[in-house]
Amino acid sequence: MDCHFLPSGARQAGHEGPEKVGSGGRARLKCIFGSAATEPPATTLEASGDAIIRAGLRSHSISARVALMLAGAVILYGYGLSLNLAPLDWGRLIGAYVATFFVVGQIINLVAFGTAPTLRIIVGGLFILTGGAIITLWQH
Repeated sequence: MDCHFLPSGARQAGHEGPEKVGSGGRARLKCIFGSAATEPPATTLEASGDAIIRAGLRSHSISARVALMLAGAVILYGYGLSLNLAPLDWGRLIGAYVATFFVVGQIINLVAFGTAPTLRIIVGGLFILTGGAIITLWQH
């Protein structure tokens, strides 16, 4: 499945944008649900890998630092691989990805480091979530 959409008003092969070339509206739904299935695991891997590296930087023993840094690197590789294997348009994906990363990052920050989001982070996060929805869902 290829999730590249024609821009609004584009004409190609008898299709009017912004639908996927040759597939109609069902392709758009497949891409949205594919994105929803790809993003949470990818953002969880990214935020977890970052958190493990952060823990490694704070470890006192060299062996713990090396083990945590290597584990974080492997997890971050999994993030990059899982996100880039998805056949999704990166321009539209990034909006939902950043919003999902914000939520997952806050959860990991709370669970792993005991830091709850402040009012400033919550209000800013609402702007992140709104922006992600606009980028991902706006139909030219």
